[in-house]
Amino acid sequence: MNMKKVLVTIICMTTIYLSFSQNHSTRDKEIFDKYIKEFANKGMLPTSQLITETALFFLETPYVAHTLEKEPEALTVNLGQLDCTTFVETVLALSRTIKSGNHTFERFMEYLQSIRYRDGVIEDYSSRIHYTSEWISVNEKKGILENTTSANGGVPVKFDLNIISSNPDRYTQLKNNPLLTAKIKQSEARASGYPHSYIRKQDIEKNRSGFQNGDIIGFVTSVKGVDVSHMAFIYFQKTKESPEGRLTFIHASSGEMKVVVEKLTLEQYANKSKSNKGII
Repeated sequence: MNMKKVLVTIICMTTIYLSFSQNHSTRDKEIFDKYIKEFANKGMLPTSQLITETALFFLETPYVAHTLEKEPEALTVNLGQLDCTTFVETVLALSRTIKSGNHTFERFMEYLQSIRYRDGVIEDYSSRIHYTSEWISVNEKKGILENTTSANGGVPVKFDLNIISSNPDRYTQLKNNPLLTAKIKQSEARASGYPHSYIRKQDIEKNRSGFQNGDIIGFVTSVKGVDVSHMAFIYFQKTKESPEGRLTFIHASSGEMKVVVEKLTLEQYANKSKSNKGII
């Protein structure tokens, strides 16, 4: 996915335990245990630093798309294969797990489910948050993150979300299922009503003072029916040429087919795509 930007400050909070169906493997538990062993004593780190270090923990992890598309709908954990969205959700859920002090796999899954599903409850395909702009709004209401786009030079933007309900045959869950498609269409209409802003791509660098390591960004696209095409984490990469930090990002890259620190700067990456308008 290529995407619009979403700058977010994460707030750790305690959530109510929810029951859920699960899809995960022994390998996922092994990766989780390795992460906990390395990060168990890092709960006192500033949230921005913890998120950044957690994102860097997954460097070189293979990029694999569509890992959530399983029937019936269930909480899917896949720590060994990530796309841009599952990468962001996983890093956020793991960081919250460390901050909570309860370093169990069950607590991690609880946080992941709360982040990924609109009401934290899994009923069917429509329960999952499919559009990044809604994902931001819903998780901000839950107190999990804060959208700081407007405070960093953002200008208003209106999204008309309909790409999923307009193309039900592209989605296994929606084929020959008009009732579920109608539910998706209702959620799209509701999400389209949320107020949003974005930072124009030509304004990214001049607003760098408002960004920090670990901020979540979404790349806003001009493609009709869609809002954000990619997600990542802000990263100020210090080099000899840029001792103050080169403004770039960490992401699960479909181009490099793995989690990487982006070679281009954030502004360069945004400008290379004609369909990209800027970031949240």
